[in-house]
Amino acid sequence: MGPRRALMAGAICGVLVFVNCLPARRWGRAFARPFLGRVLNAGFLVLIGIELFLPRPYLIWLRGGGERRGGDGFLSRVVLVAMHGAAVLALFVPFAVVMPWAERHLRSGQAEIVFGSHYARWSRFDVSDLAWDPLRRHLLLCGDQQDTVVELNVDTRALRDTGLENHGNEFCEFDRKRDLFLTADASSGELIAAKGADMADLKRVRLNDLPPGEIFVSLFDAAGLVVAASENENGRGTGPEIRVIDLDRMEVVREIDSDVGFSLAHPDLPILYVNHFAKDFGIRAIDIEQGQVIARSPFFGRSDRMVFDAARNEVLATAPVDGRIYRFDATTLEPRGYYRTVFGARGLALDPVRNLLLVSSFVTNKLDIIDMGTGKSLRRYWLGPWLRDVRLTDEPGAAYVGSRYALYRVRYLE
Repeated sequence: MGPRRALMAGAICGVLVFVNCLPARRWGRAFARPFLGRVLNAGFLVLIGIELFLPRPYLIWLRGGGERRGGDGFLSRVVLVAMHGAAVLALFVPFAVVMPWAERHLRSGQAEIVFGSHYARWSRFDVSDLAWDPLRRHLLLCGDQQDTVVELNVDTRALRDTGLENHGNEFCEFDRKRDLFLTADASSGELIAAKGADMADLKRVRLNDLPPGEIFVSLFDAAGLVVAASENENGRGTGPEIRVIDLDRMEVVREIDSDVGFSLAHPDLPILYVNHFAKDFGIRAIDIEQGQVIARSPFFGRSDRMVFDAARNEVLATAPVDGRIYRFDATTLEPRGYYRTVFGARGLALDPVRNLLLVSSFVTNKLDIIDMGTGKSLRRYWLGPWLRDVRLTDEPGAAYVGSRYALYRVRYLE
């Protein structure tokens, strides 16, 4: 029994690796077919079940001699039952049925939904990134399935479709100094700058044949610059992936060649930090005025989002598979250790007043609150699936967490 179980687990993990390597356009064609789309959507729970229980418990079982004992260990049975249970649940109970039930019975009492929810494979409440407009106390919501940007008044909870079309580009920023909302349109390859409350004064800047894919937007307000960087999806494009735009002249002033899976602006200096979720190359620090890489971190695995810790002069980066937030010196990118957190860690936000780090997981559905002084988790809140960005406003003790299916407001100090 032991060898057969080992082969089965290896085959399942091999299938997961294979499907994650398939080109995005192939998945797009598959989702376009009604029947296969339903199958893939149901399969989401199977994948989550496997990712939650493999490979770590299985490897622990192997280290403990479970295979040598013929596979009769308690842990081996738990792993297999959990895997098969997730598969059965996905086959017989649709995702759109399971999640509303989970909302009612599992969501933490400190969390509320302010936008959404809708559990379909293409959700109109998809929120990938949040930009904060402190002048009007509005949150701007950008997401993969939103053709136009949505605005949330955090005082009244009123929602408004701004009508600003960016065709689902996931990232945006707000420049308080110039009263500019900044996003990009991946379909046209343009940076969008919209001024004022009604966003009527609209300017678009051509990004000079930027490679295709999601466009990350990073603001350097002191320098009057913004960076638009393409993920260059599946390596389909050629040429530099980064454009530096002068906000006063509204034109591209520099092009820089570097892989980008996420980008972060230094708050005071013209330094852009880039990492990657699909490639393990650590973090690169790029001087955007010189167009040169000035520092590199050691490799530490695939990484998702980053945040700048000004109090410690550190760059923090998620490592979803490890369940860690790695710390690096912001000047040299030398490692400074890590914080342990939830598996699938993705979104990050800092509460510098209370010395807290907020981490969202796209696998465990949880928001983790970490004391940065001790490195310990203080509390965790169950929100919902596929969590993304975390954003703090000027509301004391309130955090906004975007996901593929909803936007949550969490009272994270309770």
